[in-house]
Amino acid sequence: MSTVAFLRAINITNHFVKMEDLRAVLVNQGFENVQTYIQSGNVVFADPTISYAEAETLINRQLEARFGFAVETFLRSASELVALEQACPFEPSEIDPKAALYLTFVRHEPDAEAQARLAKHQNELDTFRITGRHVWWLRHKQVGESKFSGAKLERALKQAGTARNITTIRAMITKYGFTNA
Repeated sequence: MSTVAFLRAINITNHFVKMEDLRAVLVNQGFENVQTYIQSGNVVFADPTISYAEAETLINRQLEARFGFAVETFLRSASELVALEQACPFEPSEIDPKAALYLTFVRHEPDAEAQARLAKHQNELDTFRITGRHVWWLRHKQVGESKFSGAKLERALKQAGTARNITTIRAMITKYGFTNA
């Protein structure tokens, strides 16, 4: 089976990392079959022999030591990604062709207060749904038209997260042959 690490804040602003350097850090820590997908902090590897919580902490520490900036890591199993994609909380009829659908990975399921803070940001351009440790964000129009951002999402939830477009998730599922078995 495979595990995917979604890394926050890789290759944005001043946090540029070569993918071969990123792979090397994980290989040096004993992770196997390490592959990167596009340049935005998506790493696929064989399931770790340690718990996900331990692996996230190890990866966070090693990346910060190597690259000099904090890199939050969110691990999900391949089967979990498939199940998430299949259980999208938005109906196809709700998603306009001009819309963008993002899946944000967070560490803990947002509590009622965090959900209420996020709900205050919902409007005709931005709709949110929360499923466990995942926040779905449907941006109904083009990027420049929405005033909402990932940073605002993190402030509303009071925890770090990292978002991926659902097309990236689907492409990874296909490329790596993930199943929910």
